[in-house]
Amino acid sequence: MIYDSGTVTVTINGHVAAVPWGQSSTPQSIASALAPVITSNSAGTLQATSSGNLVSITSTGTGPDKNWPIGVTTTYDSANFAAASFSFAASGMSGGSSGVGSDSDGDGIPDDLESQLANAFTPAYHVSANENAGTGFATFQDTVPMTVQSVYGSTPPISYYRVEPSDYIDVQYDPNLQQYVYHRYFRIDYLTLWNEDDGLVGTITCPLDVGISLAYAVNWFSAFYGADLSTLV
Repeated sequence: MIYDSGTVTVTINGHVAAVPWGQSSTPQSIASALAPVITSNSAGTLQATSSGNLVSITSTGTGPDKNWPIGVTTTYDSANFAAASFSFAASGMSGGSSGVGSDSDGDGIPDDLESQLANAFTPAYHVSANENAGTGFATFQDTVPMTVQSVYGSTPPISYYRVEPSDYIDVQYDPNLQQYVYHRYFRIDYLTLWNEDDGLVGTITCPLDVGISLAYAVNWFSAFYGADLSTLV
């Protein structure tokens, strides 16, 4: 009988922790082995504990910039198994705050609120499939030339964000409060980066999807402006 085996690897803020698993492994034993390795390999920046099949990770620092994304991957016996015998998922770190009212970029929005808004409105990403091993979302060091800091899988998406107040203020009269209420809007910009580009693999699905999307855009444009697209060219 052949038993599956592999290595699960967790990457947080450039620190890597890896433990093997095999025939006698259970979700609980993997979590128990992984937690102390995450702690010891983090250069004092993380504390990890396990409970059952769950690993909880806490940053030893403070501030929203310590809400690091968590990348987790695993190898397995792909020659004899279609998929790994264990699956791993990470939710990412959250809750870091620089303190009540802290506003590191001076835009009038507290850092912790910026983090909450960005996490709440992170867009859905349609991630391409069949990428080469080692290709995925990445974070980069603040250096020139651009240097990859950490590489993560294709899910969940890892994004940079910027939250800033807009200049538009909406004023509406509230009859219940019997006063005017002012609403100011926030603008959130997202940026995702990959460590490399594996190129486009042409399939029948890809041009079909593009064709459908273009047809939908033309139909919407014509309906909105009440004109045939050909008359506007």
